Formats: sequence, C-alpha cells, structure tokens
Amino acid sequence: MTGQTEKKKRNPPWKRDELILALDLYFRGNNKNLDSNHKDVIKLSEILNSLPIHNDRPDKERFRNPNGVSMKISNSLRFDPNSANAKERDVYRQRFLESRGWTIERIWSRNWWKNSSTEIERIDQKVKELSKSEVLREKVVK
Repeated sequence: MTGQTEKKKRNPPWKRDELILALDLYFRGNNKNLDSNHKDVIKLSEILNSLPIHNDRPDKERFRNPNGVSMKISNSLRFDPNSANAKERDVYRQRFLESRGWTIERIWSRNWWKNSSTEIERIDQKVKELSKSEVLREKVVK
C-alpha cells in the first residue's frame, strides 16, 4: 500500500468470562468510573492478558490494556439504573421525545406489580384521550 498507512486489525470482542471480571471490578468499585491509573484496573488488565482465552491478539499493545479495561467498566455505567448518569439521560431522553411531539406516560413498577390491570386501564384511557385530540390527528394526517 503506497501512500497509505496500514490499518491495524481490531482485537477480539470481550468474552463472557472477561466481562464477568470487569463487572466484578465495577461493583467492587461502588459503581464508579475507575480510570486507567487505578491499581485494580491495572491488576485486572494483567489478569486478562494472562488468560488463555484469545490466541489471536492483532494489537498486542492495546489488548485489554488499562485504558481499555477502564473504558469497558465506564461503559457499564450506562446500563446501571442507579447511576446518576442514567437518571440524567432519562430526563434528557424524555425532553427530546416530547419536543418531537411524543407524549410520555410513566408506568411505575410499584404500581404495575401492585395492580397491573389498573395500570393497563389507565394507559388505555390515556391512548383513547390522545386519539381524540385534534393536534394528534393533524400530525397523523400530515
């Protein structure tokens, strides 16, 4: 390839056992984002590199290095409903959808488990109410 830099192949996707170890560190770290200099992140990187799970490691320098381990752990934050970020994203997501004409109706799990038929009826009534709305009909017809 003249004039072009050769693109490095990507390292293999994380396997189940590797993810379990990363999640274990995430929960032991009290669900915090642990940076690549954290001693436990460095130790996990060393452990992952010593495992005989992946024979093919195209980019050995970056294979499960502390930066990659830290990134994988921080990616877990977005799935954690107890993280402050998740609550903030939920608020922004609702605002975004409402700004585009969506109507959001919350179903609280406590109410659902207490009496799901009442919640279904409540949502059914809300849908019927919205379907009668002129504003909604105008958007659907366009």
